[in-house]
Amino acid sequence: MRFYQFVLFFLFVSFINPDFSFSNEKSDYLRKANNALKLQDIYSAADAFESAWKIDTADYELAEKIARLHFSARDYQSAKKFYEFLFNNAKNTFPAIGFYYGRVLKMNNHCDKAISVLTEIRDSYRGENQRFYRNLATNEIKGCLLFDTLAAAPYTVKEPGSSVNNPYSNISPLWWGSDTLLFSTLFTDTVITVDINQPAGHRLQFYMSVFENNQWQEAELTEFFNDINYHTANGAFSSDNKSFYFTKCREDKNMRILCAIYRSDFVNNSWQEAVKLPSEVNNSRYNQTQPAIGLNSRGMEVLYFVSDRSGGRGGNDIWFSLINRDGTYRDAINAGPVINTEADEQTPWYDSENAKLYFSSNGHPGLGGFDVFYSEGDMRRWSEPVNMGKPINSAQDDMYFQWKDSLENMALIVSNRPGETISLRGPTCCDNIYFLEKDTSFRIYVKGRVYDIDDRTKSPLSPSPVSLHQFNSDIILKKDTTIGINPYFFTVDEKTNYTVRASHEGYLSGSSDFSTIGMENRDTLVVDVFLRKLEIGKAYRLENVYYDFDKWDLRPESKETLDTLLRIMNENPNIIVELSSHTDQRGSEAYNNVLSQRRAESCMRYLIQQGIDRERLRARGYGKARILEDCSIYPDCPMDSEEDCPCHQFNRRTEFTVIGELDGELLYDDVRYGE
Repeated sequence: MRFYQFVLFFLFVSFINPDFSFSNEKSDYLRKANNALKLQDIYSAADAFESAWKIDTADYELAEKIARLHFSARDYQSAKKFYEFLFNNAKNTFPAIGFYYGRVLKMNNHCDKAISVLTEIRDSYRGENQRFYRNLATNEIKGCLLFDTLAAAPYTVKEPGSSVNNPYSNISPLWWGSDTLLFSTLFTDTVITVDINQPAGHRLQFYMSVFENNQWQEAELTEFFNDINYHTANGAFSSDNKSFYFTKCREDKNMRILCAIYRSDFVNNSWQEAVKLPSEVNNSRYNQTQPAIGLNSRGMEVLYFVSDRSGGRGGNDIWFSLINRDGTYRDAINAGPVINTEADEQTPWYDSENAKLYFSSNGHPGLGGFDVFYSEGDMRRWSEPVNMGKPINSAQDDMYFQWKDSLENMALIVSNRPGETISLRGPTCCDNIYFLEKDTSFRIYVKGRVYDIDDRTKSPLSPSPVSLHQFNSDIILKKDTTIGINPYFFTVDEKTNYTVRASHEGYLSGSSDFSTIGMENRDTLVVDVFLRKLEIGKAYRLENVYYDFDKWDLRPESKETLDTLLRIMNENPNIIVELSSHTDQRGSEAYNNVLSQRRAESCMRYLIQQGIDRERLRARGYGKARILEDCSIYPDCPMDSEEDCPCHQFNRRTEFTVIGELDGELLYDDVRYGE
């Protein structure tokens, strides 16, 4: 069947290189496959390539192409079959195949096996791009671990039925009032073939469905916003509901999809013809899509959107343009490294009332491909993204999250998870719209305040941000802030172990653990957190900052430890910190001074890359000048070989010391900044 799923490219704004060469002796299957790829018809291409491969199953390069095509088409079951074949038969030909096999195992809900495969190849891989693949494997392993460590959100997933969802993808839903759903779909019963001049029925268009008589009515094509010459989708209303932003896309002569953001204004009781936004937002060489409108802390409108333009961190990044009071737009700015990763971020939606950005990403650790996250802040100031957990996220792709109202009792989401609607190409090929309804049956509550550990009789420390985690997990489940004597307050699940972490300016972060095992419905726990004052001039050891022997490059697990210091510096934006590195006693003084200085600078560079201002950091390598213990007194601690011992490990350390504050006096400043 020659079928082309346009929405894959409309969503992800991608382009598959059709340059799969073949000789005159290749079969008609290969010729058909390459012709299909030129038209971006990846389903027909995959079928033809697979027919060719069955004739010669020793053609590993062809099998790898088929695996990639199936994965691009989000046919994860078929992709797993071919990646598994390659993993078992062609590791020498494709040394990195285990990374891709592990990823597709995860997306087929085989996390135990995925962790085993990914761990093995992460630790043994010695091919090209080692850093990239190690990070990829670590990220996917973290995502798999979330299945067991991330508490399920109290929501039930429901489908609106065939009046809204159809076998083709249904995307970009948003509420229009309390009982009307606006979304985009193809809504056709015919098989779609590629044609640059295809009729309007074969283009994504806006449809509306109204909830009446306790069910969603048959969706109807809207009278506004649509353009028969373009795909139209991804709508967002302005804060006063008088403007509507949306995306229009069309294929060029090379079958590359080009998208831009438009705006229609509501004037004299009618929606006006849409106008393309200016060059401050739309860059003609790149794609702009998925607009969202929010208000910043000064009450100004901000347009968030997705673009693959240069200057980003990955393939698709979230950008923003501040809208001036006169309606003009400022130059677009990248939302920054807290939100954007080296992979892709999609479908932003901004909750202005609570100053939260909801978005989907396949670069942050997640349960599936694209997971939904939220982050507090605006523009370039963001908190660490929080994974929203199950059932909001699945092992597949989950996007277009949006609350119906501030009560957070109902939300919209788009997902290609297996559902009730019949899919045209495997259970995960196509997107459907889902509702998330909050379950309010069983509730346990936890509240508490934050105090100075050395003076618990004083008033609580305020304001103090507090976050909720499952026990032994860094994943943030919920956030709150104590104000005055008012405590933080969370609703938590039964039969679960938790940790609450708190911070306050001028203090080290602290935490308290608690459990809901054995608790009854509607019980309330009081869990206070006690913090220790951050002392200027006192050195604090950073545990588990590791380096390879004779190296100064940070290992992935070391970055996780440095994130603790990153959190402290973000919570205390005025402190200046010295990062110091110390070696053991072995080796010459000059050599150890150089090695420790480079290690300290590696730590400093990492923090700068995470957004810490260089002026707030100092790097100092002390070599073996400040050992904590003389290891020569221990017979089991050799001083003239590479054999290790606990004493040497104790002396090798990375520490941080608060040496002053911005615009204040420093204890000292005789250290190097590094390159």
